[in-house]
Amino acid sequence: MEKSDLLLTRTKTSLEIHLTRLSRKINDLKSSNEDLLTTKNNLEIQKKRLENDLLSTKNEILSVNKKINEIELEKKELKEKLDEVIFTNKVESDAFKELEESKKQIKQLKEQEEKLKTDITNLTKENKILERKYKELNNFTNEIFDEKYLADFVRRMQSLSSKIIGKKNVSSKAKLWEELINLKMELYKKSIPNSFKEMWYTVFRELFLQTYNSNQR
Repeated sequence: MEKSDLLLTRTKTSLEIHLTRLSRKINDLKSSNEDLLTTKNNLEIQKKRLENDLLSTKNEILSVNKKINEIELEKKELKEKLDEVIFTNKVESDAFKELEESKKQIKQLKEQEEKLKTDITNLTKENKILERKYKELNNFTNEIFDEKYLADFVRRMQSLSSKIIGKKNVSSKAKLWEELINLKMELYKKSIPNSFKEMWYTVFRELFLQTYNSNQR
């Protein structure tokens, strides 16, 4: 057997090993993708709940603000009433009791107002947390990769690798190498796991070295 044939056989064997590993990696990624899709579905449910909670919180804030406005109006009315009682300087028992009751009501309204302000602060914080979780959830659901593309990518790579090994003409090999480089650039544009890209580089480097050594001989 000639050295070139022996080298060709070794190259094919080496590529077959790496391509087999890539196929296994595809299967692993497919299984992982199924888990991610299940997680995505669960997170979509959680997303809907967060959206409902977010809407409920916003509505509650509006309701509290409305209540504060009502309290302010009531405070104003009681203050006017208190001023009227003081101005007329009534000494009758009923008037005095009404004055004390007005003071008591104003105090209670102030306490209620402070409580509502605290509630608004807490609701605003909760609203920000819900918005952050909603944003994180959207970012996560955009990271699921396309397993069909990976399978098609391996098939195209296997085809180009076989053609490069089988071609003797340098010009023909150069065109095939150009196609393989374009395939690599296409891979760069896809949002897929780095581990898959690293395995592809292993095969790419092995094929390049074998072809280079073959041309040198």
